[in-house]
Amino acid sequence: MNNNKEFYTKSLREAKDSIESICKKLYEMIFKHIVETINSKIKNESKNNDNDINLYLLDIYGFEIFDNNSFEQLLINYANENLQRHFNIHVFEKEQEIYNKENIDWS
Repeated sequence: MNNNKEFYTKSLREAKDSIESICKKLYEMIFKHIVETINSKIKNESKNNDNDINLYLLDIYGFEIFDNNSFEQLLINYANENLQRHFNIHVFEKEQEIYNKENIDWS
């Protein structure tokens, strides 16, 4: 049994940064795994079909509130807000146009 142990001392900020990096990487890996698993299941089920089907996921819910926002978080929130606006325009407003054309009361 090897009793040689090494210890490293890090500041609290360095430890928090390391934990944050590990969490981001784990989230990325899990998210990618979920998408790939779903896509492989869809492809297996649609082998007899000529159409390729894929599933793409986009997280557009970004309303985090932090005491101190980083520049990275500012960019993420900005992108999320623009994606949400794009989603609203293309889903809700286009849907309302269809309802209007078909004289359906959507209020």
